[in-house]
Amino acid sequence: MTQLRGNGSSQTQLRSNGSFQTQLIVNGSFQTQQRGSVSFQSNVIVNGSFHTQIRAQNCFQEQIRDNDYFDNQLIVNGSSQNQLKDNDYFDNQLIVNGSSQNQLKDNDYFDNQLIVNGSSQNQLKDNDYFDNQLIVNGSFHTQQRRNDKVLANLRSLAPPESQYRPGRIARWNPTHQISRGQDSIS
Repeated sequence: MTQLRGNGSSQTQLRSNGSFQTQLIVNGSFQTQQRGSVSFQSNVIVNGSFHTQIRAQNCFQEQIRDNDYFDNQLIVNGSSQNQLKDNDYFDNQLIVNGSSQNQLKDNDYFDNQLIVNGSSQNQLKDNDYFDNQLIVNGSFHTQQRRNDKVLANLRSLAPPESQYRPGRIARWNPTHQISRGQDSIS
């Protein structure tokens, strides 16, 4: 277990074969409750807050159930709320000066969300696929059901030279990056 904090607070409750690894909090707060064969890894929060509740063989979420997977969340001056159920996949969320809310159900796939100075709300149900969302100084709202597909950048107001870009590794700038199982910030 690794916890690194600067002017922040953390509260953790783990039960029944749960693990907690690599938490970095700067000027923020974190609260987690985990039960039942849970794994938590690689959370970075700067000037923001995050609250999670996890039960029954889940990996890192706000509220998730039944074989869910959550990896690599980086929040700077923002907040995130997630509710996932039933074989969902959530990977690589980066938020800077914004907020995100996600509700996923029933075999959904959510990958690579990057938000800069904006906000995003997503509701996905029933075998949906959501990939590579980039929002800069704007907002996006989506509701998807039944085998929908959204690919590539949904909205981008970034200049060509901008280093904000989505991908398997969501990068903020050369000194702030997030990757599977490893977070770094300087």
